[in-house]
Amino acid sequence: MGQFTKEQRRKLNSINERLYDLERRVVPRAKQIDLCAKDIKEACDHFCELLLSFYSKDELLMRYGQFMNHIDDYFYTENQNEFKNWPTHEMSGEWHCWFYHCLYDHTDLSWDEILTIDRMDGKLRSWYDYTPIDLCLEKLECSEREEYISDANKDQWEQIEKINKALASYQDILIRDAKMLENRLKARVEGGFIEDYAMEFRLVFRLREDDPDYDENDDNFLAIINEPIVPGEMSKQKSRWTQNCNEYFGSSVYFDKKAYFCYLFAAFENNTHICKIKDILRIGSVDMALCWDEYYEI
Repeated sequence: MGQFTKEQRRKLNSINERLYDLERRVVPRAKQIDLCAKDIKEACDHFCELLLSFYSKDELLMRYGQFMNHIDDYFYTENQNEFKNWPTHEMSGEWHCWFYHCLYDHTDLSWDEILTIDRMDGKLRSWYDYTPIDLCLEKLECSEREEYISDANKDQWEQIEKINKALASYQDILIRDAKMLENRLKARVEGGFIEDYAMEFRLVFRLREDDPDYDENDDNFLAIINEPIVPGEMSKQKSRWTQNCNEYFGSSVYFDKKAYFCYLFAAFENNTHICKIKDILRIGSVDMALCWDEYYEI
């Protein structure tokens, strides 16, 4: 397109200013998440990404993701104007923030399309990955008929209890960290730093290494659970997170009706396809993540 009109320049400058305002809120928060991750002793890794959405008359024009782990201050303190070394360019004397630079230089949007933007929002997506648990299940022989948890023999029940024990240890960590995180997120909403938030947990069950289908070059997923964490639920005295969930698991003669079975085991049994004993015994390890989104108005 040709030179911008004064009105178009004002519109573009407004977009730059609004994105810079977002940077000044998001960058310190991403750095804070980096630091806080070091205090989660069971966490082995963390992730943080900003998803920017640009709209024109309620139609989505573009979504752009920006990795926010281990931030390099250069991108958020220096002038990121792509045209600053082009003396003849009409924008050469402007100061551009990094997100604005990404909008016009890292997306497929034309200047004409950028000028139609009338709404923007941001979502900061973060999670803690916790150290995987090797279940060390015994490789037992299974009968040719279809066997479910309610059919488990004594040796099979011992393996099922190993899974429950591992998930119960994860559940204790999840409750502790999710309650602490929720309090911090609520404070950010009340302080006007974010518009809203959402939380969820993720469980990933992977094949054991001696399984015929195991591939060292693959992720070896058997099942994945993603489930929302309802605000305030973990603080209630009576909830799925505090009650004994052993009523879900059938009538094997080896099943102890007084034994404690955690909610994460209930989620595993009820929300995955791994319900047959022969499939349960294929699990090698499980890992967990606590995920959350922070919503920003731009």
